[in-house]
Amino acid sequence: MRKLTFFLLGVLLVLLVAALAGCKEAQPKPDKPAEVIKVYVPTYVPIPKSLTKRCQWPKGKALLEVIEVAKARRICNEKYEGQFDAIDAIQGTPVP
Repeated sequence: MRKLTFFLLGVLLVLLVAALAGCKEAQPKPDKPAEVIKVYVPTYVPIPKSLTKRCQWPKGKALLEVIEVAKARRICNEKYEGQFDAIDAIQGTPVP
């Protein structure tokens, strides 16, 4: 019985080796060049601190000083407009 089992295992092994020998090795696929993907990366122009500095005007003054406060706010508003013009001038330029 043992001889028959070893004989059958041997035959099975020979058939398996013969079957695997008939398998053809897979051909490697040729390497394709990598596809270039363009990605948009936004860059931001740094704004100098001098253009983002806040203006101070008197707050909480008495009603009689309303003209003085309005004049100070107008001066600050003009300063802010100048800062915005300067920012517009540098916006859209390449980052250094």
